[in-house]
Amino acid sequence: GVEVVGGQSWTLAENSFQFFLRQFEPEHDMPRAEGGVFASSRNIAYRRQTWADVGGYPEWLTLAGEDALFNFQLYVLERKFVPNVKAVVRWPVRESARDYLKLCNRNGFAAGEARIHPYVMNHLRCMVFMLCPPLLLLSSRHRHRHFSFRYQKHAVTALGWLRGWLRGKRPPKTWKHIQGVLFSPEAQRAWIAKHPA
Repeated sequence: GVEVVGGQSWTLAENSFQFFLRQFEPEHDMPRAEGGVFASSRNIAYRRQTWADVGGYPEWLTLAGEDALFNFQLYVLERKFVPNVKAVVRWPVRESARDYLKLCNRNGFAAGEARIHPYVMNHLRCMVFMLCPPLLLLSSRHRHRHFSFRYQKHAVTALGWLRGWLRGKRPPKTWKHIQGVLFSPEAQRAWIAKHPA
């Protein structure tokens, strides 16, 4: 009955910036069947029929976010998701602050473009910190440490999300929102089959 299996993604720390980044990012993501953390393209397996049920990855997206939207559709469709702790991928997030901030901006853009409603509150929070930086002093265990970097991270993420929401590609007209997630035509058919009127 298993339809999707997700493994762990461990970040590599190979230089001083990557060690520094561990203060702000988890060292690893372990997918959970209850949601919250989904397997990324780095470490996922699924049945061919499961892939077909949502029409595969949404190729209309510009830069990124295809795995997130794919996973959210499967999650809403209540597909059987199992984590596998033995499936481990190690990867270097980015080698410099500049590259990491570009990644944050790109991921924000993708979330905005894909209209992933479960991410909205996180990006609105980033927007609040961008518009009112002193709130960062109340927001985390870091307090005054690394204020500039933390501000930049929130700002580029919020601006990326806003840009994706306003200027990103619009989903094809056949895609519809169901429970806060854009559904492909294939996923809509799977939803209707599961929830007949």
